[in-house]
Order: sequence, then C-alpha cells, then structure tokens
Amino acid sequence: CKHMVGDRISLYVGGRTEPIHGEPVFLEDAEIISIANGDHLSQSPLFTGLPRSFGRCARLRVKNVDVIIGSIRTQTFDDRPFLVTGADINEYRYVCLKSAIHFRGFFDERAGEIIPCDSPGIACCNLSEYNYQHIRRPIYPLDMDTVF
Repeated sequence: CKHMVGDRISLYVGGRTEPIHGEPVFLEDAEIISIANGDHLSQSPLFTGLPRSFGRCARLRVKNVDVIIGSIRTQTFDDRPFLVTGADINEYRYVCLKSAIHFRGFFDERAGEIIPCDSPGIACCNLSEYNYQHIRRPIYPLDMDTVF
C-alpha cells in the first residue's frame, strides 16, 4: 500500500458496481486513522464464530466523521468492521451503515434507535426507481391506480 497511517488523501468511494447503486462519493482531505487486513471472527447471529474478511481496509477521518472502507464488498453484519480498524461503536454517538437488513441481528439490541434509509441500489424499497423492460403494465404497486 502506498499510503500510511497519518497520511491525508482525497478519493472516491463506492458507486463502482452498477449505476443503479448511485454515484461514487468524493472524500476530500481524509486522514488515514488506521489500516487493517480485515480478517475477523463474526459475532453476528447469522455467522457467529465463522472466519470472515473485509479484505484490506482502513478507517478514514473526514472532518469529524470516521469512514470505514474495505476492499471486499460485503454486508455489515456486526461491529467487526469497526473493531478491526480500532473503532469501538460504543464510543460513537451515531453509527451509519450501508446494509440492507442483515445488520439488525447484531445491532437491534445495541442501538438506541435504527433509522432506515432507502438508498439507491438493488435493495431499494421504492419500486418505481427500477427500469422495467419486460413487465405488463399496469401492475400494482408500480401503478397505484391499478384495478383488479
């Protein structure tokens, strides 16, 4: 890796798989707080005790926000992405995850409140966001005035 802890970098994160997932986000003047190999034993109810990895990962700080990035695409199932980079979720007032649903098994009991957001992508809850090409219309719930 050409960067080390303490370096300041600017980079794009996310938005590299399909346009449906949204555009990359530009992080300007991010300080590298830690770098890790991402290997861990899962603590989520879904994979308890199983070895998993985020791949090479880092915790970056942009102003007063810590951002954790990994080289392997995966859902966030537990607090391991934080811990492998030296972050403890108990020391943060807010924790934001980009994860569809699997995070709930671990975080439901630990979070004061969970506020779901409907981000773009294949798990988007707003079905009108998709570009349907092979579907008869009208069809509910895409067309709310559908008569049965």
